[in-house]
Amino acid sequence: MQHGSDLIVPRRLHGGADLATIFAPRSGAFDFHKMNILEVEMQFRALSVVLAVFVGLYGCGASAAPLSYGGYYDETAGSLNCAGGNTCRVNFSQTPADKLVGIRKLNCAIGSTTPVTQGFLFAATTNGGPPLPRQLPLPIPSVASAIGGNYYVNFEADAHWLIGQGRFPFVQIQTFGSSTVQMNCTVTGDLVDPIQ
Repeated sequence: MQHGSDLIVPRRLHGGADLATIFAPRSGAFDFHKMNILEVEMQFRALSVVLAVFVGLYGCGASAAPLSYGGYYDETAGSLNCAGGNTCRVNFSQTPADKLVGIRKLNCAIGSTTPVTQGFLFAATTNGGPPLPRQLPLPIPSVASAIGGNYYVNFEADAHWLIGQGRFPFVQIQTFGSSTVQMNCTVTGDLVDPIQ
């Protein structure tokens, strides 16, 4: 076995075929005929683990912790698996307990299998909870045609919207019928001292 920093690669596979023969530069392709079924299954399992880790890190509602420095505030968050319904929601972290957050800008990138019809910025009192009565409609541009079967929308909203202490801001969109949606949004703004 040849040992790398994080990867152990056999020089010879079971059955005698070596890696140089399997990955022959002449063909440029992987030759499954020189591997036995067990080796193919091991390769498939390894690939499955890598894909599962990738999806877990990047495709399941990943959210960067909010950044605050002095009076500056920003956060980026992505949607959970929005599939089969006509709404999709991106939850941001709870706002600080000792400051309000004045959201100046909201930028979102959305990909969906049906057109996005409307979107709003909300705040809730609990994580994933129902919205408070206040809402900010978002300027989502209409997209007339799909590209490769998907509709892609990017927008920037000059929000200038104040969210209270300890609240959970979120963006929610609605699509035209049942859809699969991937959405990533970033809020930028200012930390505001409450009036005493």
